[in-house]
Amino acid sequence: MFCTVSLHLENSGKNLALNPKSVIFSKDKYFVVKQTAPRKYAVVPVNVVRSTPEYTYVTGNLKDGDQVVTEGSLLLFNDLTD
Repeated sequence: MFCTVSLHLENSGKNLALNPKSVIFSKDKYFVVKQTAPRKYAVVPVNVVRSTPEYTYVTGNLKDGDQVVTEGSLLLFNDLTD
């Protein structure tokens, strides 16, 4: 399963709003698994600005419209980082 990244403008900065299930915490850092092409994925580090029950707001190497994995992201993360 995937989610579409939505751009929300807040205060003075630009943050991307993600489904909280797509954000992985590992080794004191946050990551998401981004789909780069059909059946191709990459681990992308992100900075968490804040979290709510609905969204986790992040900055990093993502742009509005990127596809990030929400279901099974931890399995893909483990495969891609081993």
